[in-house]
Amino acid sequence: MACSQEKANIMQNPSISADNLVEEIAKQIAHYPKEPMYALRQHAFKCYFEIYIDNILVAKNFDDLLAGAFDINRLTFKSGHHKIKYKLKTILI
Repeated sequence: MACSQEKANIMQNPSISADNLVEEIAKQIAHYPKEPMYALRQHAFKCYFEIYIDNILVAKNFDDLLAGAFDINRLTFKSGHHKIKYKLKTILI
């Protein structure tokens, strides 16, 4: 006995192709008049750090990273005020 699989029919919009897929998806995304980008930049020399937003650990450095920045828009789940905590731990030489 052999098993056979039924071929499923895939319903696809005929106006969407590999060339315009991104543009078609972008049309469906709601945009706002103002879309600010928020980021944190840290500079740590001979110290370790942890960064918290609303008491959630979002970044830490226990290597030799000296400076950098990261986007925090994805970490703020609502509009309004947010608590940012920065724990700095010095390295004893």
